[in-house]
Order: sequence, then structure tokens, then C-alpha cells
Amino acid sequence: MPAAANAAVLAPPRVRSNIARTEALCQLARASWRRGDSDAAIADYHKVLAADDESVEAHDSLAQLHLQRREVYDALDHSAHAADLAPNRIDVALTRAVREAVSVPVIASGGAGSVRDFVDVFRQADADAALAASLFHYGMLEIGNLKRELAKSGIHVRPVPVMAR
Repeated sequence: MPAAANAAVLAPPRVRSNIARTEALCQLARASWRRGDSDAAIADYHKVLAADDESVEAHDSLAQLHLQRREVYDALDHSAHAADLAPNRIDVALTRAVREAVSVPVIASGGAGSVRDFVDVFRQADADAALAASLFHYGMLEIGNLKRELAKSGIHVRPVPVMAR
């Protein structure tokens, strides 16, 4: 049984009801999007967020829908929410789509969980820069190590400063 299904079965009745409502709203939004009705899909995904403001699917889908409409600010806003809700994933495809949609520098933000994520966002999405905070604040990655690994991968970085002892 998938983890989400397990969670639904183990949840109290009120929570199960909310999970079922959220899934039904997601299905409605997916159907609107498949029909090509982006206005209805956006409205439907906002109903999902009204029921469950932590729906990664709703935020991801809204990011894609807004990007298709060239509403880059809204796309990035929803993408950032999705990244905050699902750490250790970076939306390379969305970053690439933003890169193709705008003529300003693109800074990938949120969701990176490893050196590989940074390499991917530079190579596959052609981001001009990438940032992270939690990885460094919580000691999951050291800036110097990240820079060295990026340089080994052929990605230009500013040198790691030598710290005086």
C-alpha cells in the first residue's frame, strides 16, 4: 500500500475525510487542466489549498499553470511553497521553464538537498545562481565542500576563502 494510502487509513475519521476531500478537489483540478481550461484549473487548485494549504501537488501544479501563462512571480511563489513543503527536492524542470521564459538572471531557490541538486540545477536548468539556507544552517552541507564539488563538476564558482587561524 502506498505511504499516502497508509496515512489515510491510520488517520482519525475527520482527517481521513479531509484527505478524501483534498483528493477529490485535486481530481477536479486535474480534469480542468486536461480539458485545457487553465482558469478553472487554477481556481480548482486554490480550492485544494483552501482545504489543505500544504498540498505539494496544488503548489506544483499552480506553479506550472502560472508559468504557462507567463505569470512568473506566481509560478515562483508556488514553486517556493512546494519546495518548503517537500525538502530535498529541487524543481529543475520549473527552473528550466523560467529560464526559457525570462530574459533576466535566474536564481534557483529552495529544495536543494545535496550537491547533486546544485549540479543538476546549473547543468540541466541553466540557472545563473542557486541559493540555500537550511542545508548550511543545520550543518547538512558545508559551503566550502559544495563549492569544491561544483568546481570538480566544471561549474564556475568563486574560490573558497582561506580562513586565518
